[in-house]
Amino acid sequence: MKTLLHYLFSLSLPAFVKLFFLKASGTDYLVTGKCNCCGQCCVHINLRCHKGWIRYEKDFYDLTRKNPHYKRFSIVGKDNHGYLQFNCASFSELNGCRDYADRPDICRKYPNKSLVLQGGQLLKGCGYVIQIGVSFSKRLSDEMKKI
Repeated sequence: MKTLLHYLFSLSLPAFVKLFFLKASGTDYLVTGKCNCCGQCCVHINLRCHKGWIRYEKDFYDLTRKNPHYKRFSIVGKDNHGYLQFNCASFSELNGCRDYADRPDICRKYPNKSLVLQGGQLLKGCGYVIQIGVSFSKRLSDEMKKI
């Protein structure tokens, strides 16, 4: 329950409203597809902290103190919204992640529906698709209730 509340409070107001209407309609964001190993998710990426998408170096350094896994990322610039962009030092163009077994949660959970909820989008050529639909477990539960 604590994780759910933390997640809900971390959402922006527009994201919370989207999530509310999805749940009310019995739908959700569904992630399908598979990784194409293109490496785009390892370069020029945005990171989040408890305040939201990171804009300031101070917030990034606070994040690395709390979670040392994030020290693998280095600031490479800002995007057109003013958010800091990062590259991962563990990424090798030849063989992908050099530290795959010990990668941080942001990598393990990519892509996550919160990406779309927060106004982001998947990278071109990623191999994954995020769309609105009804999950299999929801359909199964609905059918079981009918029986």
